[in-house]
Amino acid sequence: MGRGTSKPPIIGRDDQQQELEAMLLSSAGRLAVIYVVGDSGVGKTILVNSVCSKPSVREHFKERIGVKVGKDAGISNILSLMSKELKKENNESDNENPRSKIQRRLGEECYLIIIDGRQMSIADWNAVIHALPKNERGSRVVLITKIKPQFLDHPMNDVHEIKLTCLNQTDCRKLFHMRLHGKEEDEQNQTYLPIYYQRVYDITGGSPLAVILLAGLMHNKEYPHEWDRVLKYLESAKEKRLNRILSLSFEDLHHELKLCFLYFTAFPVSYKVYQNVLVNLWVSEGFVVPRHGKTVQQLGQLYLRQLTTRGLVTEASADGDYDIRHFFLHDSVYLFARSEAHEANFMELHDGDYFPSPDRARRLTLHNSMDRYAALDNKMPKLRSIFAIFEEIPASTAEESVSSPSCFPTCCSCEQHRSPKISRFDLTKLLKRSKFLRVIMIEGLNIGTELPEAIGGMVHLRYLSTRCRSLRRIHPSIGNLKNLQTIDVRQSLVHELPCSFWKITSLRHVFGSELIVPRWTRELKQLNTLKSVRALQDWDGSMLRRMVNLKLLDVTIQEKLKEEKARKLSDNLNNLNNLTTLILKGVDLPISSIFTAPSLQFLKTIELTGTILLTTPSPEIDKMTTSPSDFQLPNLSKLSLSKTCLQQGFIGKLGKLPLLSNLTLKDVSCDGEELVFRPDGFHCLKKLEVNDTSKRVVIEEHALPVLVSLHIIGSSRNYQHSIHPTHKIINKIRHEDINLFQRICTCHQKEITKG
Repeated sequence: MGRGTSKPPIIGRDDQQQELEAMLLSSAGRLAVIYVVGDSGVGKTILVNSVCSKPSVREHFKERIGVKVGKDAGISNILSLMSKELKKENNESDNENPRSKIQRRLGEECYLIIIDGRQMSIADWNAVIHALPKNERGSRVVLITKIKPQFLDHPMNDVHEIKLTCLNQTDCRKLFHMRLHGKEEDEQNQTYLPIYYQRVYDITGGSPLAVILLAGLMHNKEYPHEWDRVLKYLESAKEKRLNRILSLSFEDLHHELKLCFLYFTAFPVSYKVYQNVLVNLWVSEGFVVPRHGKTVQQLGQLYLRQLTTRGLVTEASADGDYDIRHFFLHDSVYLFARSEAHEANFMELHDGDYFPSPDRARRLTLHNSMDRYAALDNKMPKLRSIFAIFEEIPASTAEESVSSPSCFPTCCSCEQHRSPKISRFDLTKLLKRSKFLRVIMIEGLNIGTELPEAIGGMVHLRYLSTRCRSLRRIHPSIGNLKNLQTIDVRQSLVHELPCSFWKITSLRHVFGSELIVPRWTRELKQLNTLKSVRALQDWDGSMLRRMVNLKLLDVTIQEKLKEEKARKLSDNLNNLNNLTTLILKGVDLPISSIFTAPSLQFLKTIELTGTILLTTPSPEIDKMTTSPSDFQLPNLSKLSLSKTCLQQGFIGKLGKLPLLSNLTLKDVSCDGEELVFRPDGFHCLKKLEVNDTSKRVVIEEHALPVLVSLHIIGSSRNYQHSIHPTHKIINKIRHEDINLFQRICTCHQKEITKG
């Protein structure tokens, strides 16, 4: 009957959005605490994220932190989460105490902290407030919770409250229709649907979560009798109707989709599950296999879209702005999924007092932060997947005495609020006792400095993720893993993989933290991802010839290349016919020819940091500036340029790219005093971000006709920008970024006066 949308729109919350924005941007200098309260599923998180992602709010606060806190998290884990969200500065130690880091980084700044803490204890909340610097710079803390904590407010803080309730019948109808059809209701697209709206409201009670889930369930129901059968079943329940909607939604999934949905229970509720990680795990488990002419990656992304369309999975984005997609389950949906996973013996959870039976565990996830290694000491012969995901506790934190004086002794004396003791886990023992492992995902544990030799005996292993700061080396026996598809050593101190690793022909994805690029590899025809690697000494990219199906390449070039090496690197990049994402960083980037290479037909995303060097002969460059047809990137949709120097003519030629919809210019210089966008280019550009660029932005009349998002941030806001007063983006800036709007209006007034 229609199609849903992946992101729930904000309906019926205009007053609350304005109220929250006013509280955040208030001129009051003292630290203020804002509680956003309401029953589960009323849209508290969506409301907060919507307001806090506005440019006016983002520009107002120098530092922004957003964390989700699970049950019994403990103050150490919460502060670690918050510390992790702060962007790392140069020469900043990873072992700094989180509390000290927060005090140092936020002490003199206007900061915004958002804590999604529906299961947060009063003791944790008190401890968090105590750990924050109390400056007079207008900082704000937003707590998302079901009920406002019942304790004395701290005298140094201003306290506000915004309470959300369920939607009224009109807004319930709007939300249901929007989720079902992907657009607002009008008289022309009404069929027989209105006769069901009253029943939908009676069943859901106006709860946005219930409305979204019911719309997701019904969007595949084509005929009235199907609707009647579902609604009649739900109406027969006098209570817990949300659980019934969830049960029907789950049963409506095909088998593979059920497995993919239940897989979310492997992760803690506060964990950001990114799309590429999730799909790679599904593939490693065998839930996704090629069919209907689609690759496993395409099919996995399709499954994820289906789950978001049904409302079972929620999609988020980093800071509400960047195209970095991660997913999570609403708390109520998560509890339902955990129950289903346990009943089906799909995923065993070691949490608190519950200890799964070692003999039957096939997939095991550890959520007990106080006794991290207990479950791993047992022999588990049937174990296929192990997940141990914790916040890394720096040694400086672990060494703090648990008996040290507390500012809240009556609240924080219980065991769950002490810092977990760091000890080393013997990974060899697990590997020898669980020979059938296909997935190992370990984060935040001390597993020693080297991945042990026993890893070479895990012949069934397909997915290996060891994001542990203690890890420095990988044993060469890893070359025996002939079925390994994915390795992830980000957040570890592993900077080079053994030569034997690069002989594994089944490799599909390699993720690291500036891994050193090897000089030689075997033919890696299945490799799709090579992320965060660095090139040393005159690297010419010759090993890329053995990676013919590479789709994502992320390389940092640390040294300036000689002219011959630079030309070879450019040629080798241009021969990656299947490349879709290219990320290059360095002082000089010899890759200007990628804009004219006819072989890069599938390239969709380019992110360049550094000066773009011309590796194409001058006559050809001159021809490029006069002939738009020489741009050979027909599918490029996202382009980010940082720390480089461009000519206005080059930017104009970028405007001829047919599908370019997202352009970011950060710390970019160009000839002239203005960065001009004219009507003859950028006809598909929807998002433009100009950051720390010392140029005045000029948008002429009829230019950028489909622009829906304009962010001018950093030092770029110091300039008087010019946007034609009839451009539709003006109204959006007026509502979202009043400071920028006033500068634009002032600029126009000056132009009018001059005229």
